[in-house]
Amino acid sequence: YLNEERKGREKIIKISELGLVICPVKHNYTDIKDKLDK
Repeated sequence: YLNEERKGREKIIKISELGLVICPVKHNYTDIKDKLDK
């Protein structure tokens, strides 16, 4: 379970690094930020 959680977090970080720069959609940005803050 912890492994899956870590994988998910790494994916979110990658999305925030790549996706937000390419396509800074407000909804996605806040969603990712919420997940990273937790």
